[in-house]
Amino acid sequence: MEALKNERAKFLRTSTRLKNEISSLITLPSVEDEKIREKVSLYDRNFVDFSEAHKAYIAMLNEEEATEENSTYYQPKSEEYQQFSKAMSDWIKGREVDIKPQDSISQVSSKGSKNSKASSVRTVASTERMKEEAKLEGLKVRVEMLRKRREIEEKERLLKQQREDYELEVEMKLAEAKANVFKKYDNPESSDEESLLTKSDDKVDSSGVHNLIRSQTEISRMMIDQQKLVSLPRRELQIFDGKVQDYRAFIAAFEHNIEQLQTTTKIGYTTYSSLHLVGLES
Repeated sequence: MEALKNERAKFLRTSTRLKNEISSLITLPSVEDEKIREKVSLYDRNFVDFSEAHKAYIAMLNEEEATEENSTYYQPKSEEYQQFSKAMSDWIKGREVDIKPQDSISQVSSKGSKNSKASSVRTVASTERMKEEAKLEGLKVRVEMLRKRREIEEKERLLKQQREDYELEVEMKLAEAKANVFKKYDNPESSDEESLLTKSDDKVDSSGVHNLIRSQTEISRMMIDQQKLVSLPRRELQIFDGKVQDYRAFIAAFEHNIEQLQTTTKIGYTTYSSLHLVGLES
């Protein structure tokens, strides 16, 4: 961007130099008109280059900066150029009217005069064309800046719409959250019922576990008793043969062996002992 700005400044300095040279030349009494025309032509072409450099520079700026550059920098330079260019065109036309073929001072032939007039016409036409081109370039810049401005405005509009949609969505989410909280506290019975159901389920589960443990304990106890029954030692019980004098001794021995055993075991020993009761029925 700085290089474009320096390029524009270079053409402006050249324009100022050419303008000063032309202004000095037209004050000379013996200046040649052709030399003036050449300088004016250079001045016109240089201003076209200056306009192109200005266009390239402001294309890098935003809309506000470009508008500021056009109004405060380019427009004054363009008006100055147009005024000076018109003044030089009028001066050249005046010189052509004053110069006649028979003037001894001019020493210009009729043919040379015609060529000079033709050259002057071309110079004026070239100047007018350059003015129109400069004006057209200025309009192109304004159109481009307007297009960029509209693009920026459209982006801003879309961003604003997205921001509004987001804010509305946030409000909706907050409203839903509040409604859920109010609904929860407006129906406390439902929460109590759910709590009771949960506690009831816990009780059922706890009761089932206790029953299972109790059953397992009983089974274990039965297995232990069965194991004891199977592993009963061979007890040598006194055989009661029916003699009355041996009965008391037999009963005492019997009670001593099985009195402190559990019921199931007692039954086992009783069954075992019954096999040794001989002659009891008799």
